[in-house]
Amino acid sequence: VANLLLARLGARRREFALRAALGAGRLRIGRQVAADIALLAAAGGGGGLLVAAASLPLLDRLGMTSAWRWSGVAPGVGGAVALFAFALTLGFGVLLGVVASFALSRTGGYELLRSASRATPTQGAGRARSALVVAQFALTLVLLAAAGLLLKSFVRLQRTDPGFVAAGVLTMRLNLPDAAYAADADAVRYYDRLLTAARRIPGVETAAYTSSLPFDQHLGVSGYKAEGYAGEDAEMLAAERQSVDEDYFAALGMPLLEGRAFSAGDTAGSTPVVIVDETLAHHLWPGRSALGRRLRRDGDDTAWMTVVGVVPAVRQNDLARKPVLDAMYWPYRQLPARFGELVVRSALPAATLLPQLRAAALAVDAQLPLYDARTLDERIAHSLNQRRTPVLMLGAFAGLALLLAAIGLYGVVAFLTARRAAELGVRIAVGASARDVLALVLGSGLRLCAFGIAAGALGAFAVGRLLRAELYEVDAADPGVFAGVAALLVAVALLACWLPARRAAATDPAIALRDE
Repeated sequence: VANLLLARLGARRREFALRAALGAGRLRIGRQVAADIALLAAAGGGGGLLVAAASLPLLDRLGMTSAWRWSGVAPGVGGAVALFAFALTLGFGVLLGVVASFALSRTGGYELLRSASRATPTQGAGRARSALVVAQFALTLVLLAAAGLLLKSFVRLQRTDPGFVAAGVLTMRLNLPDAAYAADADAVRYYDRLLTAARRIPGVETAAYTSSLPFDQHLGVSGYKAEGYAGEDAEMLAAERQSVDEDYFAALGMPLLEGRAFSAGDTAGSTPVVIVDETLAHHLWPGRSALGRRLRRDGDDTAWMTVVGVVPAVRQNDLARKPVLDAMYWPYRQLPARFGELVVRSALPAATLLPQLRAAALAVDAQLPLYDARTLDERIAHSLNQRRTPVLMLGAFAGLALLLAAIGLYGVVAFLTARRAAELGVRIAVGASARDVLALVLGSGLRLCAFGIAAGALGAFAVGRLLRAELYEVDAADPGVFAGVAALLVAVALLACWLPARRAAATDPAIALRDE
């Protein structure tokens, strides 16, 4: 904006010179310049607030406001926000006006009139405009590089294998009241009937129960003891726990690495059994089979659970974190919970399947509706909101910065090309071809872009190091991201310079020289 205003004021130097020659004082001209710029800033600030208010519904649909709500910030253009943004914009405009007025006040009327009659802009003004373009491209490179690093990290994070197959899985939460299901046998009977009803629905491939799901933020942790284990942490063993049915692992596409899955015969009257994940198995029995080993939950001094199977470790709450805590699963018929999730794998759309599942649940118990229905993909996507929001925000800001950089470069190149009309006319008159003029104008703009890229590269490397903790499997100085950003800036610079260059190449030397 400062660059465009400098160009605009440069185009009005003849007007200011005539005003000064006719007796207008420096203070009066300065006040006029400051008032014009302040008026532009006020109009731009007001328009910006309207755009901001209108864009909030779009941000909400993109899932960019949920992270604000988690932090206690209500997204909206309220009084304080509007006042801050408007005051900042207006203050910047006034500051530009004061600087411009000071620059004009240092030049008398005769000097203004003399400099306004020149065919080229003053050397100081040209250097200032070029420096602003370089700075703008440098800052744009920093923003684009940061956005590119976060975007590449986010894409890789989304492709991370969580340890199960989430596609095609619909989940619904349920809660059994203690008064109606006080006995374990009552809870088991309800789950049996619910699963039977769900499996009868046409299109349902697998229906299962679990006390908690990955990415639902309700996973429990229990201390446990391992028979014969004498490691230094033997008294501090803890694992994530889930009560599941025999079809749970099939519903989530989790293969058995060793042993067997649960069966309908794993009941309260049979031998207590447990399935562990590979993290727990490797932790307690590295290089040996976990099958037949025995575990016991803290607080239960009598029942040893025999390990009958081993499954892959899954990422429970964060795709960026590898599983570090042991996990164990026990059959719900032996240790039933009074809450949990119905897990259904089906090729049917969730909107088609959902009413049938709810109807089946109400047929089992009319007082217990299923709620919080979401696909497993949606639960994973929700867990990524706090990473998605910065990526989208920084990407939007980087895109706006790139647009402004292109406008700024176009304005400067167009202004300088117009001021060099006589020079270009002379060059064409003495034999310069349209290609020569085109290369001359494009070269001047691309030089500014190159300086900006060189200056911004240092800032981009520094920002990359600051973002290192937020990056997932992406180097802070990723060459692909930096090369792509630099190529994008060059392409934008070429586009911004092309129109002024083409116009200059088509200059009629006779008209250009006559106008001067």
